[in-house]
Order: sequence, then C-alpha cells, then structure tokens
Amino acid sequence: MNGLRTMVLVVCAALVPASAMAQGASLHGFGPINSSMGGAGVALPEDSLNALGFNPALVTAVQGNQISFTTEFFEDDIQIHTTYGFLSGDAHPTSHLTIAPSFGWMLRDPSKKLALGFGLIAVAGFGTDYPQDNASILFAQPPAGFGRIYTGYQVTKIPVAFGYQVNPKLAVGASLNVYVGQFYVAPLPDGTFDTAANGDRWYPEAGKP
Repeated sequence: MNGLRTMVLVVCAALVPASAMAQGASLHGFGPINSSMGGAGVALPEDSLNALGFNPALVTAVQGNQISFTTEFFEDDIQIHTTYGFLSGDAHPTSHLTIAPSFGWMLRDPSKKLALGFGLIAVAGFGTDYPQDNASILFAQPPAGFGRIYTGYQVTKIPVAFGYQVNPKLAVGASLNVYVGQFYVAPLPDGTFDTAANGDRWYPEAGKP
C-alpha cells in the first residue's frame, strides 16, 4: 500500500505542471494582437494591454482614449493512464472551462506630454478536474485511492502606469503593479477524511474558492 500511495502522490504532483503546460500557466501575450505575435512587440504600441503588460512608456503612443477588452478560454482535456503491477486504469477529466479576461485603458491629451494607463490583465491560469471513480486505481474512494483530484490557478495583474514623452524619439514610463492570485488543489492526503452522510469519504481540499 505504501508503494501505491507513493505512486499516487507523484501523479497528483504531476497534475499541476502538466495542466499548466497544457492550459497556459503563464500566458504568452496580452490581448489578441500581442498573443498572435507570441508575446513579441515590447517596443511596439500595439494596444493598451500590450503597453500595460510589458512597457508602460508605450502609453504615450495613444492619442486620446483607448480601451481594450479581451478574454481567453482554456479547457481541461488531459487523459491519464496509470499502471501499477497488474492494475491499470484510465481517467477522463470533467469539462473544466477556465476564463481569463483582461481590460486595459490608456489616455493622453494630444497637446500634453503626460499619459496615464490602468488595467486588469490576466497573466496566468489553468484548471483540471478528475471525478472520483471507484474502478480506478488512482481515483477510487479513499483510502484505496485519492478520490476526486482537481487543481486551479489564476493570477491577475493590476497596473497603474504613467508615461512621459520627452521628445519625438524618446518616451519614459513607470508602472505600479499589484498581483492578485489564487491557487487551489485537492486532495490533501494527510490521513484525515471528510465524510458524507451516505458514507462516501474524501480527502480535504486546499483553497477551494
């Protein structure tokens, strides 16, 4: 049993980086223009999301107001096959849609050199959800297995940016950034269980929203 428990712990730990790679633990760009370029264009005034995400000096490139909205979607679809000795099993995730919206605004009076910007930008996110399956060697009801396994991760960047056009060829900028994030994972195999009225048992969860 100790060998099986060790194997299950390793698989559970692997779910986090595996889902991250598949679903965008760190988004490669902000907004449709920058994402389509693979995150390139730090020195290009593409839109407010690019400026606030990478280079606050770019807020000086706008004339008047510019507001950008965008949303990215990720869906869990990682199939797992486990083998331990003569036992084997397959796991198929429950459909789990992760939504990563972003908003950016920048303003510059064409007659002034100072520009301002503000945003709420999704910079990372993923999620997985594998239901309890008593026929599986991995997802069976505890203590035989680990029951339901799920993970989730979201990070939002909140920038307040200032830019100043020194001359036609030089602009400088600064940004105050606050990051808000959450991470949750189940199970926490510490030897204690949550129990339902019908007798079903499962390990406790960490950080469920």
